[in-house]
Amino acid sequence: MISKKYELLEAGVKVPISLLYKELNRLVDDYYKCPELQIKELILSNLKLLTDALLLMSQEFDSENT
Repeated sequence: MISKKYELLEAGVKVPISLLYKELNRLVDDYYKCPELQIKELILSNLKLLTDALLLMSQEFDSENT
């Protein structure tokens, strides 16, 4: 069973959820501070991917523990 503080990535590596949320917050900060439109678009794409990954991991965790 996996602790709530960790999720398993596809490669089988445990990653603290807090680290993923810190990265998400860092990307949000970078997005608002960035003056370059093309870079902002890349950051936004990364934000969407990370958010989707977190939601999927959360759903999988919930389904495994119910």
